[in-house]
Amino acid sequence: MRFIVLLLLLAVSTQAGLLDLGKVKDFFKGNLGEKIKTATLSKFKKLFEKTGILSLGSKLAEMRSKMIKKLELTKAVKAKIDQKLKEIEARMDNTVEKLKNTIFEINAVKNVGKLLFQSDILLTKKQAEEVMEGVDGGRTKRQAFKDQNYPQTTWQQGVFYRFDDSADYYTRKIFEMGTKQWEEATCIDFKEDKDKKAENSIVLIKEDGCWSYVGRVGGEQPLSLGDGCEQVGIATHELGHALGLFHTMSRYDRDDFITVVLENVV
Repeated sequence: MRFIVLLLLLAVSTQAGLLDLGKVKDFFKGNLGEKIKTATLSKFKKLFEKTGILSLGSKLAEMRSKMIKKLELTKAVKAKIDQKLKEIEARMDNTVEKLKNTIFEINAVKNVGKLLFQSDILLTKKQAEEVMEGVDGGRTKRQAFKDQNYPQTTWQQGVFYRFDDSADYYTRKIFEMGTKQWEEATCIDFKEDKDKKAENSIVLIKEDGCWSYVGRVGGEQPLSLGDGCEQVGIATHELGHALGLFHTMSRYDRDDFITVVLENVV
């Protein structure tokens, strides 16, 4: 099946009312680059209208029962999964240092998770439309987002970034360590736009929560590493979204490799 949003499951059902303007105002009370710094509340409304999240949340809420029914497991499958989990736990390396709070946990505490797709993603209207097509079974078979303006929505000339004043020294270093992770594993180059001359760039901000747009959306696009998000793994994760990747659990072929256990879904 092609439920690209099975990631949302029960959590997404809460997003039907996800654009409470009181929360939006608090959510965006810091610096988001020059364009957003001077924004009025009406401009904030337009910013969220651009994301298309409101209509997406309503769509997913309507399909909640359908998704849950699709994910119901038989007793035999559940027993098999329990056995697999026991085998995995027996092989776990407990000497590895555990991560701090997850993105989901951080954003939940900061009350921003409900404002975002999959808890940490901002979507343009076009992206939200493609996600809704996926819910209905029509999503293109790919992991990275590709819209009708491709390849203009990719970072063909490398990825430019700069730091907003809200991002402190430590957060900036964590962000740069995240860029190094991508550079070492791929052919992608990250370049700091110190002179603010790049036509398109990622602007690191330190707002509530950890979140990013998906792919290059044009102009300056914020990527937030707020309190608790200063982890290399989280920075690398959010940069993956900025490069154009949705969560792997949203892949069209997800069910060929994993089984969703609803009891384990928050």
